Amino acid sequence: MASEHWARFDKSIGEATRALIAAQVSPWANLLTAHSLSVRRHDGSGIVWTDTKYGVPQQDIFWRGYIDPFVEELVSTQMREAGQVARKTQGDREILVAEVRDLLLRAVRKIYDRMADVDQQLRGDGFPQSVTRRSIKTELRVMEQYIDKQARATAAAATLGLPGPSSVEGYFKRYRMWIGLAAFGVVVLVVALAMM
Repeated sequence: MASEHWARFDKSIGEATRALIAAQVSPWANLLTAHSLSVRRHDGSGIVWTDTKYGVPQQDIFWRGYIDPFVEELVSTQMREAGQVARKTQGDREILVAEVRDLLLRAVRKIYDRMADVDQQLRGDGFPQSVTRRSIKTELRVMEQYIDKQARATAAAATLGLPGPSSVEGYFKRYRMWIGLAAFGVVVLVVALAMM
């Protein structure tokens, strides 16, 4: 049975997924007809090509790290929101986080499926059946691991009443020197006691 928040996250993740595909994936299809492309990378820099066909250099850019930061941002944003809702809810927090995890896995599959469709269309020069569809298993596995990590951190933070995974990571980064010194002190104390 779905939680009371499932519909909210289904809608939010669906809209974010469609927007990401429309802005970052579908424009690549222009290389087939107009032989041009104008998109922004996640860091804000542009990819602007005119009179260009889809070849190996373009494939490398398309598949190697271009979309990943956008997908990771979508996942982090939705998990952060799920964590905030989970901390306020009286229901089972783990169910909510698991639902958001499943919705994100479905969204990621949709994004990479669309990329594989565009890639096949471009490599086939308008005849997608003439080329083998690219496997997206590796991309899905990497993103599933990322989503699982975010889900575990979100569930733990919600249970403990902490701000969320990105904030928890921030605490560790901020205090890592002190944590390291404390751990070193413990090791020194254990060694000293062992030598007695």
